[in-house]
Parts: sequence; structure tokens; C-alpha cells
Amino acid sequence: MIVEELSPRERQIVTLVALGYTQAEAGEMLGISPRTIEGAKRRAMDKLGMSRRHQLVRHVFRAGWLDELRHDPFPDEVIARLTADP
Repeated sequence: MIVEELSPRERQIVTLVALGYTQAEAGEMLGISPRTIEGAKRRAMDKLGMSRRHQLVRHVFRAGWLDELRHDPFPDEVIARLTADP
């Protein structure tokens, strides 16, 4: 049950976490520190009533956030990196 809506930044961070990026990698992509990533991830999990990372990942996939990735306010270089073929 969603208690509060996530901020755009929390949603960005949660999406990167769900994609498997480390706090350091996500921080580098977004231009913020790994500690800021951890704090935002924790706040998002609290808002969503989750205590485990796998719950967060499942939520991102089930909510269709990855399908909306191109419409989220990610910097262009992050979008290019996330949507590039391996």
C-alpha cells in the first residue's frame, strides 16, 4: 500500500536500484553522492511500506516504471546508457 507518493528523484533512484546499479554508479549517473542514493532509497522504501530490496525491485517492474523510462526526468546521458544495447 502506497502511503506517500515518491518524489521524481526518489523514483529515478528506485529505478536505477531495480536495474541493478550500485549506489556509487547511480550517484555518478545522477551527480549525487552514494549516501544520498542510500537515503533516498530508504525514504522511498519507507513510503512504499517495504523493508527489502527485492520488494522494491518487484514493485518497479510490476508498476511498469521501466516502460516509462524514456518519459522520466533522467538526464539524456543516463537514458542513453540505460537503453543502449549491451
